[in-house]
Amino acid sequence: MTKTIQSPEWTPDDRSLLLGLAAYEATLCPGCGFPKAIAWHSWTHEAWTAPAAVCHACTAAADGEERSYRLTRHSLDEDDIVGLPLFEWGQTTTEPTPKSD
Repeated sequence: MTKTIQSPEWTPDDRSLLLGLAAYEATLCPGCGFPKAIAWHSWTHEAWTAPAAVCHACTAAADGEERSYRLTRHSLDEDDIVGLPLFEWGQTTTEPTPKSD
């Protein structure tokens, strides 16, 4: 005899929480995870760095082949962020540089 385990139905609270999470995640850059209103804001272009660091655990798991990763950071403090003009698509964003063939 086969038995199945059934999950309980989602409650309205469950749905509300997931909708809230989806709305929040939509405000984040899909690449770095920082809020788009800061990471994509043209006034912050000089505030970002991405230093690399070796992960010794990943290196060991890769039989000694060095593994390093970049961790994006910004030098903005709360006053800098609060002082940014409102984020406006096409106004406070920077167009990508066209790639030459």
